[in-house]
Amino acid sequence: MSDTYDIALRDGSRITVPADLKVLTTFVVLEQEQWFEPDLDFVLRFLQPGMSVLDVGASYGAYAVPMARRIGAGGKLRAFEPTPDVAAFLERNLSTTGADAQVLRTALSDHGGEARLARGKFDEINRIVPPHVARSDAIAVVADTLDSQAHAVGVPTPDFVKIDVEGHCMQVVRGGDRLFRESTPLVMFEIRDGAGVVDRSSGKSLIAAGYATYRLLPGPGVLVPFDIEGPADPFLLNLYAAKPTTLAALRDRGLLVDPMPGAKAASRSWRKWAAPLAYAGQAMRQWKGSPGWFAGAGRKALYAALDYFAASRAEDGRVTWAHIDALLDARDQAIAAAESEPSLAALFTLARIEQELGNRGFAVQALERAIGLTGNARPVVPAVPFLPPLARYDAVAWDGRDPDWLDAALHEASIRLESFSSYYDYGNRGRVLERIAKLPFTSPEMERRRQLLRIRAALQSGSEATAPVTTAGPENLNADLWRNAGAMR
Repeated sequence: MSDTYDIALRDGSRITVPADLKVLTTFVVLEQEQWFEPDLDFVLRFLQPGMSVLDVGASYGAYAVPMARRIGAGGKLRAFEPTPDVAAFLERNLSTTGADAQVLRTALSDHGGEARLARGKFDEINRIVPPHVARSDAIAVVADTLDSQAHAVGVPTPDFVKIDVEGHCMQVVRGGDRLFRESTPLVMFEIRDGAGVVDRSSGKSLIAAGYATYRLLPGPGVLVPFDIEGPADPFLLNLYAAKPTTLAALRDRGLLVDPMPGAKAASRSWRKWAAPLAYAGQAMRQWKGSPGWFAGAGRKALYAALDYFAASRAEDGRVTWAHIDALLDARDQAIAAAESEPSLAALFTLARIEQELGNRGFAVQALERAIGLTGNARPVVPAVPFLPPLARYDAVAWDGRDPDWLDAALHEASIRLESFSSYYDYGNRGRVLERIAKLPFTSPEMERRRQLLRIRAALQSGSEATAPVTTAGPENLNADLWRNAGAMR
């Protein structure tokens, strides 16, 4: 058996990782065929051929490899990764991208010389620790500042800077003071580390250097302002910062939206939006087009939420504040519907809208309430329209009667949203996965998760060549690897 896996990723690139399911990156890219952060898709939309990138804390290359592929031979990518064995994989991965990419085995901080790198439970959360902190797993690594390294490696004015250094972000920003003041990159920086600790200090430092802070709305795929002192969703990992010139460029490209009081999207019927979608085609024959004069407040609010959601869809692909405002109105109505009549339809709809707005914690709560309604029984088919809890299920055909479709949508949404990866839910979701992975509506990812969890729990000796994972398709890019029964152990 090989000691590495070569895995195809959704953006078209490939990454080589250790053949060890205890390695987080290995588990995640086998499971999801991409890193688990929604930010990656946005970053790849932002990057253009020829841009220059600094990736601080690149690990095995889950961001660096797709970014290098995106910027191409005319771009420059410098990836900083001080963990020796991880950096070796990173070098191997970047060498195949065709980009001007270089790995620096340097820990960036607010000083040069030497630093102590503590190896965590897994390498993706290795972190720099102060000299006075006793850690038997700490190793000595070369340290330097971002200001010094950016000039030394030929990228003094990067277009994009990613910082993911497990609680050491403030020191990296401090060590890059000149770069951040004299150049205008888009900066993506962590606000929450692998231990769940929120640190806003780096964002405040960037604001002092002339930047404004933003967060990503995963559904519309645009940046919106973020108050660095405001509340943060428990699943929010990264923020963005940029100066006025970069903000203007992002607006021009439709990647950033600022509030515009009074902006309203054109009204649109939910039926017009849903009619072409596979999930609604047959079900719409049974759904009433309106709640009716004598409907309760909850049903009226549900229909209003659906209409607002339809209005929030940018038909030409360019999102404006009017679309965001409509999505916020949809949320208000969905909350009212779920509070007045907490039905499966209302909770599905609320979970979908919260997810699109980046309120993943609230989406999980809505799904938990939906699971509480169904208990251990098969879901009761709603008599009213609703949004699928995951966008994927918009395109999954349903006859409007089969409760297994609802069961699959509910539990797949819950599994995907309640944690970043099943790696973190070792042993907790096996029973549900055993059931829903067999349903024809779930994605191949559910079968990949089921098998990966079983292998880690020693319930099977290696990967099994089952139909969902051996059938190649857009949702299953590594069928060849899974066809080799027992390849993963």
